[in-house]
Amino acid sequence: MIAKKLISVMLTALLLTEQLPLSAGAAEREVITVSAENSFAVCEGWGTDLYRWGERLGRKNDICRQAADLLYGDDGLKMNIIRYNVGGGDSPEHNHFTDNDTVIPSWWNADLLDAEKLSYTLTARDTSQINALKKSAEAAGSSAKVELYSFSPPYFMTVSGCTAGAVYSGSDNIRNDCYDNYATYLAGIAAKLKTSGVNVNSIAPMYEPSSLHWKADSELQEGCHISQGKAQSKLILSLRTALNSKGLGTVQISAADEADMSAAAAGLNALDAKARQTVNKVNIHSTDTASAEQLISAADETPVRITEADGLYTAGENAGEMSSALGLGRQMIADLTRAEASAWVMYQAVTDSGSSLGLVHEKSDNSGLTLTQRYYAYGQFSRYLRAGQTFIKVNDDTIAAYDLRTGTLNIVALNCTAEEKPVKFTFDGFDILSSGEVAAVRTSGGLDSGEHWQMLESTPKLYKTGFSTELAPNSVTTFTVSGVMQKVSGIFGDINRDGAINVTDVSLAAAHVKTVKPLSAEKQLRADVNGDGSVNVTDISLISAQVKGKRRLEPAPRYSPDALLTEEEPTDELPTDAETSGGE
Repeated sequence: MIAKKLISVMLTALLLTEQLPLSAGAAEREVITVSAENSFAVCEGWGTDLYRWGERLGRKNDICRQAADLLYGDDGLKMNIIRYNVGGGDSPEHNHFTDNDTVIPSWWNADLLDAEKLSYTLTARDTSQINALKKSAEAAGSSAKVELYSFSPPYFMTVSGCTAGAVYSGSDNIRNDCYDNYATYLAGIAAKLKTSGVNVNSIAPMYEPSSLHWKADSELQEGCHISQGKAQSKLILSLRTALNSKGLGTVQISAADEADMSAAAAGLNALDAKARQTVNKVNIHSTDTASAEQLISAADETPVRITEADGLYTAGENAGEMSSALGLGRQMIADLTRAEASAWVMYQAVTDSGSSLGLVHEKSDNSGLTLTQRYYAYGQFSRYLRAGQTFIKVNDDTIAAYDLRTGTLNIVALNCTAEEKPVKFTFDGFDILSSGEVAAVRTSGGLDSGEHWQMLESTPKLYKTGFSTELAPNSVTTFTVSGVMQKVSGIFGDINRDGAINVTDVSLAAAHVKTVKPLSAEKQLRADVNGDGSVNVTDISLISAQVKGKRRLEPAPRYSPDALLTEEEPTDELPTDAETSGGE
């Protein structure tokens, strides 16, 4: 009887042992590969519209400055893209807009179409939004990128006489004789802002122009249908002419702030050749997997930016306040990677108290601002994945960006489970210097007692192929790995890898140096022929000399093989019987 009981106990113990997970075994770790081959866009940055909240907060200098510092300052989110809404200004005889925040006055205080007689007259609301614009630009410093965008031309340039849309939804609402006037209006505002110390970098003259929901006398907001093809091409070319005539040739044109990827792709494909060449950036408001290839093909290396982004996103397991933060993080990764986008811009970074949207909330008594876990989750991206770095696709919960200038690889990783998650990051297409290290910053928990950009004291050891670590439950962690050197593929000087060093490569290098069209890290490596870590006029001269046959390129190595990290990461081993039984 005793023997039977003993056998039964032993069998039960054996079954339980087989069902238990292996403690710290290699098979437990999720292997996450960060590959240079999955690079997709040069980061332009992060930002928000000023629409609505900028005008409200701009009335109070102290709160306005606080918001600017929180969003654009070095101690804040380090945003750099500022979107300023240019109002059409509806007819003074209309009062159909139910939300006063949606009625943005026109800069042109007239109902005349003679541009010579029109004067720019700012209202108090314009002055408030400009105050927010200037403070945001000051906080962002030299990295600030200002974009003007417009929902509709002034009402007296519309067919319906209403900035909410056409009488028949879906009909074009810019008067045929007013395209040049509208372009002059937008270019004139950019010129006026420049004289006041604000440099405009780009203008988006259309806002969801192919949408069918812009209808006269609507209660919603300003909007204007502009048909794809001839009408949109006409407006883009008119704006380019107006900007050039005012000495604003460097101001770029963004098209077309469409609601989705499919509409944006169709709009780009419908432009005539000259207008298509004039488009410098492609703005879209949402992404989907099905239309990704279509948009990427239509964009054809023109930078794509996610604008007007936000939503009621959630993720995580029993995540509490981190649920919305993790949901936001997942959407940011999805949008950036699907569209191969260069920037992610919030619709409204500042919202009302109690809102589930935005990053910062206005207190209900208008006395100040409060932060959210979404704010800190956003900062895990925006503070470390910076303009000039090259984005790298990883997976649904992870994205990376490589900084060729500093030799650092930044990885943002979400853990949307309620358990600690063991992972192993492996690098493909990179060498690691022996001086390399890993630093980590994390956001988790609640606003009152959780982690907010918490620098972790215990960080993983770096090996030649990567590092292993544990992601905290319901958390966003950013790893900064120094001493990372991307390997060069192709021939030095052959930037576009067409098999020859020619004038195209000179043009690509020049466009990068002039910041007209930044090169990815991979292309910068082939363009940096003197090996000084940056693409500059010296590299252009050396490549040009090669093309002209005056001097043969002799690329300089960026690092010595002797400086590389060679230590292999030890393989995790299964626990021994003694370890399992506590040594007895």
